[in-house]
Amino acid sequence: MGGTYRSPGLELNDVGFLSNTDQINAFAWGARNWRNPFSIFNSAEWSHELSSSWTYGGQSLGRRYSTDVRARFKNFMYTHLWLNLEEQDVSKNALRGGPLLRRSPGYYTGFYWRSDRRKDWSVSLSGRGGGSYDGNTRGRSVGVGIDWQILDALRFSFDPDFSWDSRNDQFISIEEDAERTEYVHGRIEQQTLQLTVRATYNLTPDFTVQYYAQPFITNGTYSNFNRVTNPDARDFDERFKSYAADQITWDEESNDYEVNDDEDGAVDYTFSDPDFNFVQFRSNLVFRWEYRPSSTLFLVWQQGVTGEADPMRSAFETLTKDLFAQEIRNTFLLKASYRWVR
Repeated sequence: MGGTYRSPGLELNDVGFLSNTDQINAFAWGARNWRNPFSIFNSAEWSHELSSSWTYGGQSLGRRYSTDVRARFKNFMYTHLWLNLEEQDVSKNALRGGPLLRRSPGYYTGFYWRSDRRKDWSVSLSGRGGGSYDGNTRGRSVGVGIDWQILDALRFSFDPDFSWDSRNDQFISIEEDAERTEYVHGRIEQQTLQLTVRATYNLTPDFTVQYYAQPFITNGTYSNFNRVTNPDARDFDERFKSYAADQITWDEESNDYEVNDDEDGAVDYTFSDPDFNFVQFRSNLVFRWEYRPSSTLFLVWQQGVTGEADPMRSAFETLTKDLFAQEIRNTFLLKASYRWVR
């Protein structure tokens, strides 16, 4: 059992990173362990955790329960199953400095499985999914891992992961009109694809060539724009109010949405098109030579691409058509270390 607290006046950003203050957290965790082999298992663990958080004024921020099952089999396979239930979620920073915003309670569950890692090749599978009970948020992802010892001196791994999510309360911007402050949100449909490749080749015990590459793509398209009306309401339709068709129009010249919030015929505020498709590629090729014990020479070739693509394209289409459409940046680095004292 344990707890933490951050007083309302705590300020640490000059020496680190602080995301929240005025918060008290408490948790209790327990687990049942089976350390001796039984049935088809070498060992197993079943854990549970309860956590809650409040402001110093007594406002409840969150109530969560999670349970995890981990097991190692006698054939050296491994699996992990989990379930998280979030019965209350009140965010202090979702409105970027605005009032507290209640979010829909929900659940998240998933699994991970890995074959015997002692063999020349092993495979892992993972899947995650969940959402809010009212259906306003959804999240899913799948992943695969392949680890292959091709030769005694050559190892290769490939780890693709794909997720697709949607939520009706995605923050877009803060807009002000006269004495009003509007917190604009909308429905986002988002896809994220990342592929991680690693390879290591030992030419000699002292000379190694390593390669790492990761394409990363995430895109999101918005629709059903709305604004916060009652941030503490339990019902989603009371927390947010959608713009009517005649309240919001698209201006192609300025690439902005124009909002006539009070329906008086005049534009009250505008916000930019929030659709995005972010594309990035990173790779490193490293030659490592330990020319004497504890003294090493590194030669590194880095390649990088960062850009944007059409948000209407899927993540897989972007991977094949837009990944290297931007300018490729090449960086060469040389690093040497020498140990003076033996």
